Amino acid sequence: MSAETLLALYARRALSPVEALQAILERIARHNPAINAFAVMNPRALQAAGESAQRWAAGRPSARSTASPAR
Repeated sequence: MSAETLLALYARRALSPVEALQAILERIARHNPAINAFAVMNPRALQAAGESAQRWAAGRPSARSTASPAR
């Protein structure tokens, strides 16, 4: 999913950064054992996604880079 699509979904409140991150983490959990693409995950990722979701809910996303919860 593109960053533009994520931004549109966040703006319509059809998806939150937390939900997007959870989907990404589920996909990583399914596929990473076979491809070993991720060695280290950001331990603060879920917290950061939650903070981003709060900003979106308040109508003040901090930057366009907040589209991707897996930054």
